[in-house]
Amino acid sequence: MHLSGNLSTLCFYHWVFVSYLALFHLPLHYALSFNFTSFTNESRLELNGTASILNGVLSLTSDPNISSSAGRAVYFEDIQLFDPSTGKFTDFTTHFSFKISTVTQPGQDGLAFFLAPKGSLLPVGAQGGCLGLFSRCHDFTVPRKDDQLVAVEFDTFKNDWDAIDGEHVGININSIRSVQSKDSGRSLKNASRVDASIRYNSKANELSVSWTFPDDPFVGGNTSLSHSINLTAVLPEWVSIGFSAGSAYFFETHEILSWEFVTSTESSPDSFSVGLIIACVIGGLISACGVVSVSVFAWRKRTRGKGKRGTVENSESMENGTG
Repeated sequence: MHLSGNLSTLCFYHWVFVSYLALFHLPLHYALSFNFTSFTNESRLELNGTASILNGVLSLTSDPNISSSAGRAVYFEDIQLFDPSTGKFTDFTTHFSFKISTVTQPGQDGLAFFLAPKGSLLPVGAQGGCLGLFSRCHDFTVPRKDDQLVAVEFDTFKNDWDAIDGEHVGININSIRSVQSKDSGRSLKNASRVDASIRYNSKANELSVSWTFPDDPFVGGNTSLSHSINLTAVLPEWVSIGFSAGSAYFFETHEILSWEFVTSTESSPDSFSVGLIIACVIGGLISACGVVSVSVFAWRKRTRGKGKRGTVENSESMENGTG
């Protein structure tokens, strides 16, 4: 009986200990992380338009026989920018390498990394300078409800809406017209590799991009750009991520050579306080259960001891009485 009781108690405390540890180590927000060092017949990518996988690279526009084309590649899992149940915001960092090659001089139009509402599809009429992002973007002065998108563009051709006369990098919010843009520092479309990094800091409300040219590391100027933005004020809770590109009469190919993406979370002060209170309450309840269990076990042990002593005393009394 004593062995059984002690074993049960030990098992109970083991469960309490494990539960207590699990409480403070359970992930409260889903994190996404992946790394494509090259591309094969990837089932994790949804390809639209002229996008395809060829020779280990993700090709967004590859057929020069299509005079006006657009392609998209979207990762099959969505990311959660904000979790209302935990109050956590998502930060992300993505690194990718790409190559743009001019087929018909002077070449046009460019590629982009984008975030769009979950389930977003390649728009109709998104060829050429629309970069596979927006439908019939040439009428850029008229905002449309379905143009809900944030992108970082690597633009190789000057269009009417571009502030910079030449190849440039821009940050776009719900429009093909960039809110921030900067000269690329060197040609983006000479078939050389370009390495890019994009980061979003939810605490600082900052989206930033930097880019380098591995075959020419001494390119002058500051090849970086940033913009103050709260993504949760522009995009819904769940978004799709991916790449898009567009080309027109002056055809060029757009290839993604590698892609790494990782998210992390940043708690709001209110959510931290609520989480701390909940953790303390649950931790207190678990501790209280442990105290109650110890008390009950001790009481049962004392009760059994008294019962046994009473039995022994009665037996001795009976023996003395008969003696």
